[in-house]
Amino acid sequence: MLMRQDEDTVAELTGPSVGRVRTDDGSVKKIFTGVGAVSATQEFTQLDDEAVTAAIENTLASFGLDGGVRLLHLGGPIPEISVTMPVEGPVSWTVDSLRSDLVEAIGTPEGLLMEFSSPSGDPLLVSSVNYITSEGGLWFAPGQDERFGANHG
Repeated sequence: MLMRQDEDTVAELTGPSVGRVRTDDGSVKKIFTGVGAVSATQEFTQLDDEAVTAAIENTLASFGLDGGVRLLHLGGPIPEISVTMPVEGPVSWTVDSLRSDLVEAIGTPEGLLMEFSSPSGDPLLVSSVNYITSEGGLWFAPGQDERFGANHG
């Protein structure tokens, strides 16, 4: 039996799936879902806490950001990053490009949580991903999805 060939991600194996949800007004809406871009040969390595923290701080600095880093542990470290945005208005990057650069700099974390807030402490956007299960979450205050270029369904 053929299990897989040379696909890079699990999503290439299973393809997209379609679900249906009933909305508050009783209508039915299609939603597209899937397993995301989890590597078909995904492996997690033990990562050094100090190296992970330094990689995160350097990556944030390259985006013009300064943030707090806390590492949660299940197997390897799972970074929780809190960023206070320096100013209002558009940013020159997207939340996905920041996440991608962080993951590349860190190595292969089991997950990542990013929280962005305004200078006054109001929450702006929260993005999370669990690379073990390919689950993620995205929450944003009104208008912040456009500001951060957040892709959502």
